[in-house]
Amino acid sequence: MAEAKKTTAVKTEAEKSTAKTTAKTTAKKAQTKAESAAKKVEEAAKKVVEKTEEAKKAAPAKKAAPAKKPAARKTAAKKTAESKAAEIESSVVVQFDNKNVATSALIEEVKKLWTEAGNKAADIKDIKVYLNVYESKAYYVVNGEAKPEYFISL
Repeated sequence: MAEAKKTTAVKTEAEKSTAKTTAKTTAKKAQTKAESAAKKVEEAAKKVVEKTEEAKKAAPAKKAAPAKKPAARKTAAKKTAESKAAEIESSVVVQFDNKNVATSALIEEVKKLWTEAGNKAADIKDIKVYLNVYESKAYYVVNGEAKPEYFISL
């Protein structure tokens, strides 16, 4: 039994020394990785500094050429012209009881009725039209104001 204790003690000491050497090699590997990563970061930082210095040197040369500004204005004008050309014209037409009712025509009719009632067209902030196909009427609300006489017979 004494021999078993000695061999167990020798095994634990061997395991401890193996664990220590493993820990040391792991620590050395981690340190070398950290050092190489630090070197890479330093190199990258140097490259960034060099590029910014080159950009600073090249920047005064770019400032000396103001002739390009009118060209930029022309391209902006071209872009707005292209966007206007790209807009799609649309309309909504409601069909019921063999009738065709364009929503744009309803809006124009509401504006006309609003001004005929003694109001100014410039005062209109919002118009809402509600179609009731069962009654063949379009009820409208102008600036949140609704009255029973605010309707259009269709």
